[in-house]
Amino acid sequence: MRRSLSARERHIFIVCLVAVFFCACYYSFVLPLRDKNDSIREEIKFYWQQISGYQEILQTEKTYMERPWRSSRMGTGDVSVARSEIEEAAGQAGIQLKDVIPREDRLSSFARRVSANLTLRGRFLDVMRFIYALQQRPYWWGFSEAEFKKLTGDNEDLVAAHFVIDKVFLDADWAAGHKHQRSPAENPGSEPKPFEAYAQKIRQRDFFALPQNKTETGERAASESLSGLRQRIKLIGISLDEHSQVVVEDLKSREIHFLSMGESVGPVSVEEILRDRAVFLYNNERVEMRL
Repeated sequence: MRRSLSARERHIFIVCLVAVFFCACYYSFVLPLRDKNDSIREEIKFYWQQISGYQEILQTEKTYMERPWRSSRMGTGDVSVARSEIEEAAGQAGIQLKDVIPREDRLSSFARRVSANLTLRGRFLDVMRFIYALQQRPYWWGFSEAEFKKLTGDNEDLVAAHFVIDKVFLDADWAAGHKHQRSPAENPGSEPKPFEAYAQKIRQRDFFALPQNKTETGERAASESLSGLRQRIKLIGISLDEHSQVVVEDLKSREIHFLSMGESVGPVSVEEILRDRAVFLYNNERVEMRL
């Protein structure tokens, strides 16, 4: 028996259909779009953080490269200020200044470049300390020319040197009207290491030795190492296969040893095995011995 729906039942049925339609639309369209929107927001946030990081790196590099322009904001007396800075750095390094010739050139209405020709003498390490100091805070001088001459005498480290240096000074009024930018000291990681971090390497090198002298020194050291090695061992034979070995005689114990690469007898270790020769490590040097 078929019965017609009452008006109240029809209203309830229509409301249920509408509710089902909106639920289907929400779960089919709205919810996925909201999830996608959240994902896009997270991606934008991630890229924005990367861009901010790159901006900070670029600002640090820009600040460090432009340091001469912000190094001194003087109004007058730039030449006298420059001379006093040079003399102060030389005194701290123990350098004897022979001659200082400053010169001023106006670059624009708000900037002047002061350059100076320096002639000095002192220990080589102290001269390098002087160079280092002038390029750091609070001086920020740049070096365009450098010439060294080793002096003969009781002190082997004594040198004479000539430099051409320069720096830009900004007018005080102009600098005061511009926003201050961060200096390298305000950016951790942009400052160089202290001079003592480089001093040991400077002490270990002879910067005035001619290339041929260095070659002769190296050849003499190699010859002495080979002579010492021949007094320790004698190369008797070489076996080349998947497990190559050298046969050596220990001249002190008179024992025969079969050594693979990396193995050693006393202070001598095998570095390389070739067809007619072997390379040994002896006294921290690679020494080649032939059959």
